[in-house]
Amino acid sequence: SESLLKEHRVRFLSFLGISTDDRFCGYIVDSGDNQFQFHGFKCDPNADKLCLALHSACQARYQRVIDAHLTDGDETNVDSSTMPTRKKSLLRRIGSWKLKNKETEEDTSKEKSRSFIVQFLGFEQVKKPKGVDVITEPLQRLSNRSSGIHLVELMISNTGFTINDPMKKQFSSKHVPAKKITYCLKIRSHFVFIAKEGSKHICYLFSESEVDTATISDAVQHLMS
Repeated sequence: SESLLKEHRVRFLSFLGISTDDRFCGYIVDSGDNQFQFHGFKCDPNADKLCLALHSACQARYQRVIDAHLTDGDETNVDSSTMPTRKKSLLRRIGSWKLKNKETEEDTSKEKSRSFIVQFLGFEQVKKPKGVDVITEPLQRLSNRSSGIHLVELMISNTGFTINDPMKKQFSSKHVPAKKITYCLKIRSHFVFIAKEGSKHICYLFSESEVDTATISDAVQHLMS
């Protein structure tokens, strides 16, 4: 039968994952009133195509939310504490909200920040502050270790990088000041940066999502040069 059993809007998906047995995957939906429903699937030969389709739909939805918010003229000079509850709730789904700067509205050439939805592979301590050889092993290790889809908002500004994680796996929000960043690199479909944190050097690794890493790299050069 091809009858419709359930229909869920992408905006209400709160989690998507694939099992260690790649025939099984599932997602969680916010059904309202602080209630959540899990829907699981078994696919043959594996769940890769289904997960990639859901992944792409989520990426497109979240990127549209960010883009629409940054160009929404109604948000200018609005205090975030007085935003309508529904608007706040929607924006929390991608980790944070950012009010548009008047200067940006008047002159786009003075853009102060850009936000992207990216897949976060994780972070690791490295021995040196820069160099392709420094990030090769962490990139290979974290790429192989990555399980499921972990989307975050990466905000690039002239003050540094901010990572907002709605899943709150290691943190909910982390700002890395520009003066602490020692190295940035676009390598194939990945974007990497190294930052000095105390006496340590920490490497943060991301994989491209709706936007390719070339666009992210261009934003870094434009906003942080």
